[in-house]
Amino acid sequence: WLFIYPEAGIATVNEMVAPTNRSVTIRITSDPMMTAIFIPSLVTQIYAMTGMETRANFMAPQPAVLDGANAMYSGPEFYKQRFKVRLVPEAQYESWRAAVAGGQPAAAGAKTEPMLDFARYLKLAERTAGYPITGFSAVEPDLFQKIVRQYSPEYRLNPLPEAPTRTSSEPGAQPAQHKGH
Repeated sequence: WLFIYPEAGIATVNEMVAPTNRSVTIRITSDPMMTAIFIPSLVTQIYAMTGMETRANFMAPQPAVLDGANAMYSGPEFYKQRFKVRLVPEAQYESWRAAVAGGQPAAAGAKTEPMLDFARYLKLAERTAGYPITGFSAVEPDLFQKIVRQYSPEYRLNPLPEAPTRTSSEPGAQPAQHKGH
């Protein structure tokens, strides 16, 4: 699983880290076959198809470590297509982002690489077993779009609606009204 953080210019393989108490949108595609992302208690099964973008939204209310998976049969050993999800407070998320951007390991025992460009992506997309958690300290601009455009050359990345935020860090605080609808 590849996770690109466009606002930070970084990426990770087999680990997704997200802040708590903040709206998060995941843009999902698949290459080369249809898959489905599933993160129990956070994101229900969402299908991903080549040449298309699907979205999932969530707001985690508290820190957690979860297991994500491919929830759709997609060939031999699909059941091994798993990843870690770490939901952390905003300050810890910002520290993690800075560490990955600075070339530090994304997690204990993780690999680091300096740049994820389209050529490196094509190597990552090859079927491998047990690929380690890896952090990329830089990502080629518009890489997600290039991946989708392999199959749908007309694809354009649509802007996301303005995200809601918590009105307070107090337990039980209600999210602010979403202005995107």
